[in-house]
Amino acid sequence: MHCVKILLDRSTIHEEHPCHAMLPLRCFDEGTKVKIQACSMLDAGSGYSIIHITDPFDSMLTGHYESSHGECTVSKVSRTQYHAFVLNRKCILSTLINESGCFLSSAVPRTDTLIEWSIIGPNSPSINSLLRNMRDAGYRYEKVSSEVLVRDTVLTPKQDEYFNIAFDLGYYSVPKKIGLDDLSRILGCSKSTLNVVLRNAEYNIFRFYRDSYRGTG
Repeated sequence: MHCVKILLDRSTIHEEHPCHAMLPLRCFDEGTKVKIQACSMLDAGSGYSIIHITDPFDSMLTGHYESSHGECTVSKVSRTQYHAFVLNRKCILSTLINESGCFLSSAVPRTDTLIEWSIIGPNSPSINSLLRNMRDAGYRYEKVSSEVLVRDTVLTPKQDEYFNIAFDLGYYSVPKKIGLDDLSRILGCSKSTLNVVLRNAEYNIFRFYRDSYRGTG
């Protein structure tokens, strides 16, 4: 597995709209922190993200908000911590990520237009393919770091086996080429067991990546 961190310029694709711009607050007030924790594609050109917000002034507005770009629902977790669920109807990037077989593990806005992305892929060719497709689509970015994840420190032997077979057979493709039912029959295990193993594998991959970069984020 491979991970890369890039600084993405969102100012060049004007028909798009960054997810953090849909939040009911200024992301760059002193002390305010915004981090996109997960992103997935709903359909071509639209994505759904989970955003963690730290607002030391406790001034964040909760509730549901709609605009021409999409929808945003904000809930309070603690006195200064919030979660936002954002439906972004103008995000080609979510399509490119899912088609590549890679995962966006975090995205942190640095300015109104610059976002620091952390991406995980099964190997460097898959990540390089995603970055090339982003370039071809008109996105500009600067590569900050690139690192190989040591597989033995991330997954158990069963997680490694099931995850790689699932990936090779298209379980993580968009659209999926195989579902849990067929995959569990191929692997000779129950659907519930396979689901747990894959979810634990995904969790361990993200946790390892987060911990690896905690000192540089």
